[in-house]
Amino acid sequence: MVLKMFWSLLFCFGVTEFAFADDAKDVQALTKALDDLWISDGGTYAEMDMEIKTNNFERSLALNFWASGRNKSLVRITKPAKEKGVSTLKVNKDVYNYLPKVARTVKLAEAMMNQSWMGSHFTNSDLVQDFNLTRDFTTVVEKKAKQGADDIWTLKAVAKPEAPTVWRTISIVANKSKKYPIKQDFFDKNAKLIRSISYADAKMNGDRMIPSKLRAEPQTAELKGEFTEITYRKLNRKAKVADSTFLLTNLEGD
Repeated sequence: MVLKMFWSLLFCFGVTEFAFADDAKDVQALTKALDDLWISDGGTYAEMDMEIKTNNFERSLALNFWASGRNKSLVRITKPAKEKGVSTLKVNKDVYNYLPKVARTVKLAEAMMNQSWMGSHFTNSDLVQDFNLTRDFTTVVEKKAKQGADDIWTLKAVAKPEAPTVWRTISIVANKSKKYPIKQDFFDKNAKLIRSISYADAKMNGDRMIPSKLRAEPQTAELKGEFTEITYRKLNRKAKVADSTFLLTNLEGD
């Protein structure tokens, strides 16, 4: 009897260990897929609309976006006319803003990466795709569910001590089967919910299902009702993007 119980417990522990190992591999694959959703290893080109609503103003912007892998990216405003040409360039760890009204290029300090981009609820880090779950967070599964035939997972991502982020934890609801996010909740170092991003209108893009709408909403009482929504009008994850796109001299281009 005792021997039977011993082998039963040993079997259970073995199954559990394999289950945890499988989960860890699946989580790693899922977070990598989320990191690479809007950016490919090669060239990426996108056209987007951004709608910003705050308690003090409303603003609509049209943006073009270029990237080469994760180390080089450029965001440029094309509309409205008064803000046309405002650009943000990332080359490796260096990030620059170009302000055409004063014909000035400003290099952003690392501390400014988590500041608002153009008054929106997305940060400079968000816009240049510097945020990286796989690199900066330790992620585990908190919940598994089903939505039709799809597996829906809730993940908890905890920032690594050296991570360059203001977020302590992120709760992520993702379609594990199709590898795209549904919602993310961002918590600060005091475990206070600061911001939520929801994802909608997922469409096939090549071999991936990719949401075409992202809506960021602050969760603090003083900013209640505010939001920023990005809508992708075009996304080419296999674009040919010239290296000259990411030169400082190109920031002044139209």
